Amino acid sequence: MSRYLVLFICVLNFSFSGCGSGGIAVNYVEGTVTLDGAPLADAVVSFSPVEGGTGKAAVGTTDDKGVFKLTATENSTIGGGTAPGEYLVAITKPPKAATVDPDAWKTDPNYGKDDKETHSKATEIKSEVPAGYWAVATSGLKASVKAGSNTGIKFELVKSFKPAK
Repeated sequence: MSRYLVLFICVLNFSFSGCGSGGIAVNYVEGTVTLDGAPLADAVVSFSPVEGGTGKAAVGTTDDKGVFKLTATENSTIGGGTAPGEYLVAITKPPKAATVDPDAWKTDPNYGKDDKETHSKATEIKSEVPAGYWAVATSGLKASVKAGSNTGIKFELVKSFKPAK
């Protein structure tokens, strides 16, 4: 008898999990990002629905091969995709933090000095991705998501990119 009760509870739980969950219907979305022909790892790919469109905002991060899988930002399974529609796309890559040499005090004669000249020589950390790609308004990148599986989307970025004014 207890087996049937457990089975009944499992079936009941499964049937309710797909109904009325408030989630959006999503479609699998996968693509690649390259920068000057090389795969771009650790880049954040953001899909924003066009104004008045049916899409839902989604985001994904590229792996070492430049491959991303989208996740809708509203009630969705990670890597599940997003709703069908037309999208504007932005791509960013947070710069990596500078590493600090723990033994710098041994070799740097200015270590620990509060010297304005030394501070002005600090190296600015820059992102690999040109700033024009960081916003949907300037990137010029677009994508269409259709019902079903969406693979093969490609964004081929170039370091020399300058957004149109």
